[in-house]
Amino acid sequence: MQRFQTGRGYVLLGAAGDTATTGAAVVAYFQSNACTQSSIPAVVDFQNAWNAENPDDQLVVDGKYGPLTQGALQNVMGATPVPANCFGGQGAIAPQNTPQNQTVEKQTTGSNPLPWLIGGAIVVTAFAAWTYSGKTHKKRRRHV
Repeated sequence: MQRFQTGRGYVLLGAAGDTATTGAAVVAYFQSNACTQSSIPAVVDFQNAWNAENPDDQLVVDGKYGPLTQGALQNVMGATPVPANCFGGQGAIAPQNTPQNQTVEKQTTGSNPLPWLIGGAIVVTAFAAWTYSGKTHKKRRRHV
């Protein structure tokens, strides 16, 4: 099966010699997803690849992006910055309780007066239209 997959151009994630590919996948994952303390398939693949290449420096394969996995990823990526780990410690990212691929932002008007001006203009326009429509009906009734 492995010969078939590699012969057809498939990449065997977690195979020896694959830490650069799986490491890049972890970096890409955290560029588009929030930090989580749950198991991440891309991290499992990286941890397996790391263990295959580093028998004397094994990682626990749990799919969790902690400080040891972050350090191993930094060794693989060299000078390229890697995401901070999700479990605290130096350079850690605070986990977020938002669904993946969803950004929640607090929307406030702050000191920007534009929303108030637009709202006021809408109210004034509505009042003027209501007032005008009432005068039009009165004039029509007198002429009929």
